[in-house]
Amino acid sequence: MKAIVFAVLFLFSALTISAQLLQGDVISTDNGDLTIQPILHGTLGLEWNGKVIYIDPYGGEEAFAIKLSAHLSLLT
Repeated sequence: MKAIVFAVLFLFSALTISAQLLQGDVISTDNGDLTIQPILHGTLGLEWNGKVIYIDPYGGEEAFAIKLSAHLSLLT
């Protein structure tokens, strides 16, 4: 029984995470929406007011194949 409960919770978590990865988070600001898009572990993109910023871009060309060109890349 515990295994079934764990499997259901794991599946729900995986579906929730994948939905967030596809859509990203949108935060409304006075100057337009800010979209925060997770890409890979520790890598994310920010899109705001027509500008794109990548933070710690990692994962090779295939991770960014359908992403917008960056105006700025920040490396930590």
